Amino acid sequence: ANTFGKDGKVTLLPNQDGFEGYLGQRMGFSQLDVEQIGEMYGCKDKVTPLVQNKELSQQLAHEAEVQHAPFTKQDCICSAHKTDQTPKCATPANGYCCDPESG
Repeated sequence: ANTFGKDGKVTLLPNQDGFEGYLGQRMGFSQLDVEQIGEMYGCKDKVTPLVQNKELSQQLAHEAEVQHAPFTKQDCICSAHKTDQTPKCATPANGYCCDPESG
């Protein structure tokens, strides 16, 4: 990703090929993101803290998990979940499967 890179340079690189589309969280800006964006655009006022809606955040996280990864440990099979955007193996070790018993 190079959105915030200087002169269009890349700011985030995955350690393994195939993970480019999965870097970062997708729930919105962090407080630090908001502050840095404000600084970048010369906002003089202090940035108001983001409202945290835990229930909505959990619902969105669940929806993102369902769309992008197998949902249970039993579904974590390498061959069944290969797409152009996912690694060859969707496993708990590489973050593509949730573990409902761990949480």
